[in-house]
Amino acid sequence: MATFIGQTLGGAVNLVQNTVNRRILPLNIESRKNPMMSRFEVSLQRELPGRWVIDAAYIGSVGIDLTALDNINPIPRQYLSTDIGRDSATVARLEGNVTNPFRGLPAATGSGLFTQQLVQRQQLL
Repeated sequence: MATFIGQTLGGAVNLVQNTVNRRILPLNIESRKNPMMSRFEVSLQRELPGRWVIDAAYIGSVGIDLTALDNINPIPRQYLSTDIGRDSATVARLEGNVTNPFRGLPAATGSGLFTQQLVQRQQLL
């Protein structure tokens, strides 16, 4: 099934970062919830005999219905490097151009990623 190949998902998607905002995906306004964030602090201070002071405090926060970004185009783990530093060989392999297997499909006509003759290997993974 080749439905919607090469087409974007609309305003909920940032194609530069390949992320989708889960909070704005429901397109009807009634199903969206406002995010809320609460911070709190509890502390206790006591003076002990001998002019000693003891102080204990706890600070916390709770978030509800916060925005979450999901990567809609992740590179599978087996293709990534495990080196601590920059692995130039892996980067060069992922950024290398390959023939686009989706070019010429009827649903991919017009302008878009899948109409190019060559694409980066990481885009196909």
